[in-house]
Amino acid sequence: MNVNKSNPLNSNNLLKIILVVLLVVIVVLLLLRYCDDDSGGQVLEPDYELVDPDQNASAIPGDTVGETPTAPQGGGSMSLIYSDQVRVDLATGHVGLYYQNPSDSTHSIVVQIIIQRGEEQYLVAQSGAINRGFMLTELTLEEDMQLAPGVYEGVMKLLFFDPITGERAVVDTNIPVDITVQ
Repeated sequence: MNVNKSNPLNSNNLLKIILVVLLVVIVVLLLLRYCDDDSGGQVLEPDYELVDPDQNASAIPGDTVGETPTAPQGGGSMSLIYSDQVRVDLATGHVGLYYQNPSDSTHSIVVQIIIQRGEEQYLVAQSGAINRGFMLTELTLEEDMQLAPGVYEGVMKLLFFDPITGERAVVDTNIPVDITVQ
């Protein structure tokens, strides 16, 4: 009897068992990956992100918000009341301004206070959405903005947004303002 001779039946069975175990491990890993993927496929990004309402905005006294005025498709209607004087308090970081978006407007507004130096623009403060019938009198100075006391030439830039879809209007408005820093 030859002791060195291996049994082909045992080797074959061992190979089959290893293949079955590997197949089971692969199937389990695939199932875990599939079950862990909760996205359900590709997530599409929106064309326009909705702008959150500004926390400092308050209702305009005496302005009653009714139905949104009608405008032709792709158009709009804007009314605004503002002051061309902006104050920055370096001690508190508050930016004082006066802006109203009356209820007869069709768009929400984002207000940016910008210092202009030639071609350069420096963002001083920016609001969230100011909806129809709301006003804004205070913003917060941008964290990285370093200013010295004095008067700066700037603009109050108004960005118009559809309040329902978030679509930004084609037109922006730049209102010249004096920015007094104390």
